Amino acid sequence: TASWWCSFPEFVELLASRGLDSPEWNWHQRVHICAQLPHLLGATDDHGQQGPGVDFICRYENLEEDVGLLCQRFSLPSSDLPHENRQDYDRAGLIREGDAHDYRSYYETDHLKDLVASVYARDIQQFGYSF
Repeated sequence: TASWWCSFPEFVELLASRGLDSPEWNWHQRVHICAQLPHLLGATDDHGQQGPGVDFICRYENLEEDVGLLCQRFSLPSSDLPHENRQDYDRAGLIREGDAHDYRSYYETDHLKDLVASVYARDIQQFGYSF
């Protein structure tokens, strides 16, 4: 794509077709890919272990609940997280007001689901996601 920005479906399609080291990536796309490289290539921690290297991961879809658990764990006072621009968080317009806000609703086609399952297979398995 000629644009510096592309939708998530376009990005996954490009990632699956070009691979990580394609000279076709523009500068902005390379910046995004570089941030994911260690993760997508299966980086290890200082002890040679593959994985996130942390003992708790907050999931965005459960963010308030997970932050509450962290507050309990570290004896911190809990409070409601601010949530501004509730209707404006989806740049591509895939999730509409009133939808369940489930991550699966981003994957509108079986083709996109298959691409994501291929490119992000390790994440899907490691973090217990499913389609």
